[in-house]
Parts: sequence; structure tokens; C-alpha cells
Amino acid sequence: MQTHAPNLTHASHLVRLYLPQLLVDPASIQEIGPLLYDSITQQIIRRRPDKPTSPRKANRKKPRHHRAYK
Repeated sequence: MQTHAPNLTHASHLVRLYLPQLLVDPASIQEIGPLLYDSITQQIIRRRPDKPTSPRKANRKKPRHHRAYK
């Protein structure tokens, strides 16, 4: 079982930052690719398989509307 994983929020943020540059110059992947890989691998989070989940089922509706709903 895997206990560590990359932080996907951080990884998607980095990819979105460099995506315009990669679209303009696809050859720049040779320079940007290793930088992206190193940055993503530095942000490793620990997985907690025994972490308790939410008590409410995901597909169940909320018991009442949001307070601002009138």
C-alpha cells in the first residue's frame, strides 16, 4: 500500500503555470519537464488510509438549505 503521494493541488498549479509557455513552444518541454518533475516530487504528502471519513454519505442530500437561501 502506498503511504506517500504527490500533492496533486501543487502539481496542477505548476502545470497550469507552465502550460502557456509549452503551448507556444512545445520544444521547451526539454527544459521545463525536469523542472516540473523536481518541483512536484519535492511536494510529497503522507497518505493516511486509517483517516476517518465524513459521517454523512456522499450521495445524501443536506438536511436543510443553506442559511442564505430564502
